[in-house]
Amino acid sequence: MKKILILLWISLCAFQSIAQKIDIDNQGFPNIKAKIISEKPITQENTKITQNSQAINFIIAKDSNSQAGTKAIYFLVETSGFTSSQVVTHFKSGVSDFIKSTPEGTLFNASSFWKANSDSKILNNWSADFTNNKELFVSEFNQKIKPVKDTIKQADIHKAIYDAIEYVSQSTNEPEKIIVVLTAGVNKSYSNFKIEDCIDKANSSKIKVYSLVYKTGFPYALDNLKKLADKTNAQSEMVSGSSEITEKLNSFIDSSEKPSSGTYEVSFTLPNPENLEGIQISIDGKSQNITITKPEGSKESSKNNNLILYIAIGFVVMAGFVFVFIQRNQKAKKRQQEEQEALKKQMEQQKQQFLQEQQVLQQQLQNQQSIQQPTSIKEEPKKFDPKKTYIGVGGGTPTLSVSGQGINKTFELHKPTMTIGRKEDNDIIIPVQTVSGSHAILSNEGGNWFITDNGSTNGVIVNGNKVDKHILKQGDKIQLGGALMTFNL
Repeated sequence: MKKILILLWISLCAFQSIAQKIDIDNQGFPNIKAKIISEKPITQENTKITQNSQAINFIIAKDSNSQAGTKAIYFLVETSGFTSSQVVTHFKSGVSDFIKSTPEGTLFNASSFWKANSDSKILNNWSADFTNNKELFVSEFNQKIKPVKDTIKQADIHKAIYDAIEYVSQSTNEPEKIIVVLTAGVNKSYSNFKIEDCIDKANSSKIKVYSLVYKTGFPYALDNLKKLADKTNAQSEMVSGSSEITEKLNSFIDSSEKPSSGTYEVSFTLPNPENLEGIQISIDGKSQNITITKPEGSKESSKNNNLILYIAIGFVVMAGFVFVFIQRNQKAKKRQQEEQEALKKQMEQQKQQFLQEQQVLQQQLQNQQSIQQPTSIKEEPKKFDPKKTYIGVGGGTPTLSVSGQGINKTFELHKPTMTIGRKEDNDIIIPVQTVSGSHAILSNEGGNWFITDNGSTNGVIVNGNKVDKHILKQGDKIQLGGALMTFNL
């Protein structure tokens, strides 16, 4: 029994040396953060988190306050006319294969370059931060590193290296900072940067600058970069393929190094938030239970928040439909009102115009009656003309005096039925545009004279009243469009 207790105590001590302390942060429940102080390195390979034997995916990051030695590697890739598409492809392939073998927790960033633009900017960074997500970095590295169309072949290597050193020194606090330059090695530029400027900047920033120079036929391409590598405690080599690039990178940066001990932050999401039993963390095959509690009111709060969210979304959608419906109705009503007002205004204008014309015609008729103008009346021959009847005067014969636009005549009614209109085949011809072609009919019925509307456009108005058929009396005022007439017995 004593031996069993001793073995248990040894086992517990052994595990305590792996994970001395685990602090759980459940504020983002069911997203959990576990801060682990470990004397052994924690990696994706040697660590497992399970719940009732079911694996839970997790992410490991070194705590920002940890003093453990994590590497930050920055790849500076030339994409000028000196590096063809095939060379850039070899750069990407060699770097991608190297990254896959690096230790968990290694940080990466990258940029391409060829020449400085008008603002003296040369680095084409796609991310402001270093990342330890190897899969994501490799994907973006292969997508965003592309050769440019550089027919004049210009590459400002010294300025690119100088700016990269300054960028890395400001972007990461990792104790070991590394820049790897992948280039054709030909510095053809118009800037004033020299390799000595890069050496001074790298040493003051404590950054190692490695370089891999692709064999493109320039015999002295390696010289300056080798000088920079020697002065920054790094290395510089010639390469001619992707596999050689991977091999040299592995020799530069020892991929067998494992992350050191220290403080780690492990993040994971509970697959079943309602069940908090059976959660374990295992490091190097040794397991320890993790106690996770649900924040007070989290379930009810989550439900309430979801309910409020759904209600809010529904309200916004409904309000949107109501707003659109109201807007459309208001626009339709406004358009209808504008059309009605325009029509009303048009009708009012037509009415005013008609009244003005009527007043003018009535004034002309009054002036005609008050001033006798015998010269304006022509006598119609008593001889009956079946086509035209102009002016006739005879004792006891009714007459129709007509005045209007360009006409001032008196017609004798010497037939039982006589037509009035603008056309030449009427008995009484009135050449006024507002008079219809066959406007009205005068007829003697039983000794009484009648006037009848013959389907005219502007109608027949007798003494100010519109009529269809009307018996005429001495002095009746008749209006046909723009013509005024007086009936006399």
